[in-house]
Amino acid sequence: MAKAPKKLISVLITSLFLCFLLSYTLTHRIIDDIITPTGNDFEAFFYVFDPNDTDAEIDIDSCIYVGEGTVSEANDIFDDPESLSALITSAPDYSDLIGDNDYIEWNTLYTEDGEIYVIGLLLHDEEPINPDIEIADVFSDIIALKRSNLPEGSYVRTEGYYHAGDGGGATYIISSTTKKADNIFILELKNGLKAELDYDDEINVAQAGIQSGDYISDKFNELIAKAESYGIQTVRFNDGTYTLNKPISLKSLNYIGTGKTKLSVSENFQTGDDKIMYTYPDSLHSVYSLSFENIDFVINVSKSFSQINKEMIFVSLQEIDGCDIINCGFYAYPASTNGAFSKIDLLWFKHSSRIDNVNIDHCIFKNYTGKAYVGSPRDHLVGACIWICGSANTTDLPMNNISITNCEFVSTVSDETIAIWRGHYDQLTIDNCTFANTTQDCDNVIALYKGSFTNTNIDNCKFSLYSGCKFICKVTSLTGDSDVSFDNDTFNLNSGITDTSSRNINVFFTSADDSEGPGLCSANIDVSNCVVNSKNGTKYRSFLSIANTAGKTYNVTESNINTPLSSGLFVLNGSDNEVTVEESNINTSDILSTLDSVEDCRVIINNNTIENKLNNVVRSSADVDYEFTNNTCTSSVYGTQFVGSGLSSNDEIRLKNSNNIFTTNAKLYEYHGGNLKASDIIVKN
Repeated sequence: MAKAPKKLISVLITSLFLCFLLSYTLTHRIIDDIITPTGNDFEAFFYVFDPNDTDAEIDIDSCIYVGEGTVSEANDIFDDPESLSALITSAPDYSDLIGDNDYIEWNTLYTEDGEIYVIGLLLHDEEPINPDIEIADVFSDIIALKRSNLPEGSYVRTEGYYHAGDGGGATYIISSTTKKADNIFILELKNGLKAELDYDDEINVAQAGIQSGDYISDKFNELIAKAESYGIQTVRFNDGTYTLNKPISLKSLNYIGTGKTKLSVSENFQTGDDKIMYTYPDSLHSVYSLSFENIDFVINVSKSFSQINKEMIFVSLQEIDGCDIINCGFYAYPASTNGAFSKIDLLWFKHSSRIDNVNIDHCIFKNYTGKAYVGSPRDHLVGACIWICGSANTTDLPMNNISITNCEFVSTVSDETIAIWRGHYDQLTIDNCTFANTTQDCDNVIALYKGSFTNTNIDNCKFSLYSGCKFICKVTSLTGDSDVSFDNDTFNLNSGITDTSSRNINVFFTSADDSEGPGLCSANIDVSNCVVNSKNGTKYRSFLSIANTAGKTYNVTESNINTPLSSGLFVLNGSDNEVTVEESNINTSDILSTLDSVEDCRVIINNNTIENKLNNVVRSSADVDYEFTNNTCTSSVYGTQFVGSGLSSNDEIRLKNSNNIFTTNAKLYEYHGGNLKASDIIVKN
């Protein structure tokens, strides 16, 4: 069947409608008697307000009276179409009073002087009906339509699915198709003919009988499966809360809410799996392309939650080429009554051979389930905000163009807030995001590991740590050459924790390459224009650490690092590694750096302002080029450039020490350590 074009509404229709209603009101007798229940229902006066009248306020004096109806309860309701719709048992027939493209949304009920008033808004369909189509009849709902005996070829319109104004109004064409009726795209009439939904590329869930306040999983799975087969591209939700009681098998569609749309998980959610909403490759889908916009995904966990003993994934996406998630919220809370901790992963691009062209923008991720945990803040709690990973036992599959921007993250669990692993990731961006960790110690905030990362930028982000965090940003266990940039990031260390042995270790951390990789992997990590602030006496071990690895380079420039660090600005270990610190302000308290078993390594500390003592600990073994030049050193306390421990005369520090400025003539000793002299260790360049 050919899809019928839509009808444009004119300003004239609306104007005629308002004039008609005004005339109708002036000639209509309003009953003055106090309303009493009719059976189990209450009589009510129904009025309509035109929101296009910007000079008027929504009150009875600026509304047009349209008739009498009944409601099941007389409690006041304001600006809540979802709740009011459930109370209206009959509404006046206003179909002859409005234009073809108009409908009324009842949203307010109140009582005054013993009378009940219902007020609705005059609204207009976004896509008007084609004026060339002659509408044969208008029905209040699909039941009325199905009872009709219309001839083939007629175009008809409904004002709702269950009742007028419920958002499910649609246009249908009457045909003799042999397609089976499904009460979505095909309705069967009393005379045996069919009413086929007139659609273009989108459908509203209300047109499939899906209303907020209901369990929707069965109907929604049916809708999106059929929508995909009918060539639909977009599924739209209305305002309100839609409850998921079973898993949702997502299709390649655009899922669009209103900004007041909420998908909530039922306490009695039933599944034998670990996914709430998911994509999974099958015979029809080797790859998915989909989007979400203006939707909140919410799970409130109580002690009675049916899946409380499992790790559950709210949205699990597999095999993706194209995914936009815009202006959405992902929330896991303990329920307000009998709240409990549960292992919840909010969004996981999981075990895929392809994850390309992902854009997550202006979203909120809050995993608050740890707030209900009763135990030590050092206990490990499973859960995440965003995880992205390739297929198991693979590390080199290309993953391209992943962007996470303008998002807010809050975590009360121990796992990584964002973890990305298994794959070769190119063009990876995390920009202008905020991160807060509270309640429970965490492993990492951002972890890039078991993969390779090129053209990767983590910029303009703010990290606020109110609990312990071992490694705030981890780039480690690499399987290929990588380049990662951190620019204009701020780290606020507020936990008050001073344990640097196991709770607060490093801001940046890189360690040994992964055994699944090809061997030695080079990595260049740039840290520029970053700020580190410490409050409440919070202490970390070091700003950055390179441990038990080779071929890694850190470049720190134009940064402000003001926090006590028990092992100094950096800890360097391994071979063929390099650390450069330039044009930065540094105050780490007693130690500038620690070199631990370094071989063929390079250190450049140039053109910085250094407020702390200039002690550098060198232990176990040393083979390093060390350049300390053009620095302004403001500490008045004597320092020792190299404090050796466990060194021998076979160790060597090739030192370039020149053009430094020392405030108040403080003296810098070059070396101290056991029975060795500076000349045994230091070679001047």
